[in-house]
Amino acid sequence: MLYPQKEVLAFLDLGCAGGGMVLDAALRGHIATGLEGSDLSLQHQRAEWRLLRNNLFTCDITKPFRIENNGATFQYDVVTMWDVLEHIPEDSLPTLLENIRTHLLDGGLFVASISTLGYSGDVDWHVTKYPRAWWAEKITDAGFDLYDDLLDNHDMARGFINPSYIYARLTITHKETCFFIVCKKRITPISGESV
Repeated sequence: MLYPQKEVLAFLDLGCAGGGMVLDAALRGHIATGLEGSDLSLQHQRAEWRLLRNNLFTCDITKPFRIENNGATFQYDVVTMWDVLEHIPEDSLPTLLENIRTHLLDGGLFVASISTLGYSGDVDWHVTKYPRAWWAEKITDAGFDLYDDLLDNHDMARGFINPSYIYARLTITHKETCFFIVCKKRITPISGESV
C-alpha cells in the first residue's frame, strides 16, 4: 500500500528465522530475501528453508556483507528486522546499520521491532536493552529519518507486542517494553545542494 506505483517490491528480512516473512513476500510476487545468523534452520531444513532455497541464506549481519546481482550491490525497497535488534551487541550496531543503508534504496523503508525485556531462559540473549529514544537517536545518527506515523501498530508482523501468545490481545499496549522503529534511508544531498 505504501508503494502503489510499484507492482513488485524488493524485500529483505534480517534475522529471518524460519523464513515466514520471506515466504509471505514471495507468495505476493515480490523479490524476497532472508538472512539468518543461525544455521539451525538450514541444517534441519525447518520451516520455509526447504521451500525457499534461493531466497534464504545464513549470514552474520553484524559483519560487512554484500548481496549482489550481476556484480552490483542489490538494493531493496523494504528491509525489516523482527525481534532482532535487541540481540545485537551495541558495538556491532554501526556495521549492521551501514549494511542496511548499503542494501536499501534511497528513500527505502527500514522497519524493526525492538524489545527492552530480558529474554526468558538460562541466558539473556537480549544484550542491547534501551528505551525507544536511545534507539531513535542511534538509528537517525546512522543516516535514517524516522516516520512514526507511516505505519500503525496493527500493520506490524506480530501486532505491536513481542510475544506470539499475545497476537489476539491487540488492545494491550506495551510501548515501553516493545516498540517499532519505522524509518527511511536518508538521501544525502550533493555537496552544496540544499535539502
